[in-house]
Amino acid sequence: MKTIEEVVNLALAEASMATDKYLVANPNSWYPCGFASVKIKPARGKLVSYLKANKIGSVSYSGGYQIWNPSGSHTQSMNAKVQGADAFVKVLADNGFNAYTECRLD
Repeated sequence: MKTIEEVVNLALAEASMATDKYLVANPNSWYPCGFASVKIKPARGKLVSYLKANKIGSVSYSGGYQIWNPSGSHTQSMNAKVQGADAFVKVLADNGFNAYTECRLD
């Protein structure tokens, strides 16, 4: 079983790789322009405590805990950022944590 630190590091790496893979496959893709984040709700438990302690993400205005653009990419492509957020969510799900992707147009 992985530690929470290992899960988070893997999720961040997978998010970055998924976004990069999308951008390589779609080199001129910037539309739609927007944002993607990971939402963890309810915002409690060991995972959220670890994220807060390591300054990864923030409390969401709509409840829960969110990690904006977990891939860290500077692209404007919402689709690329969604790929990263989805990859992050998948790693969390594979390790027993509930989370989902949110996105919005700019």
